[in-house]
Amino acid sequence: MTPSPVPTLADLVTATGYGLGLWWAFGGPTWAGLSSIVLDELDGPIARAMGQTSERGSALDWGADVSLTGVSALRLGQATGKPVAALAAAPVLLYGQAHLRGSGYRPPLGSARAVLMLATMAVVAARSAHIGFM
Repeated sequence: MTPSPVPTLADLVTATGYGLGLWWAFGGPTWAGLSSIVLDELDGPIARAMGQTSERGSALDWGADVSLTGVSALRLGQATGKPVAALAAAPVLLYGQAHLRGSGYRPPLGSARAVLMLATMAVVAARSAHIGFM
């Protein structure tokens, strides 16, 4: 059976979270990044509750997570003044994510990109408040 080209509600939640995550990663407001993280946590439960799980939805979610991990690493690097280190870390993060997915591991909550996004938000907030670290 060919999957429907019509996106499911969960697909739309994933795509919206991805868009908000990109906006945040390229200088958007913190609420956009936080909303992206929340939507990433909701898309799977929505798909399961509505009986709409699919390979496409899984791939869409994973693709959003992987791409946002890289741009989140870059934003963290910019926030800490170490963008080259962040770019160097991005392929390692990608490999780690692919290895975990390939081995069937799924964390019960959160993702690498959520951790990086939250860490970056903390660094940016600390720098904005002139807290003396980093």
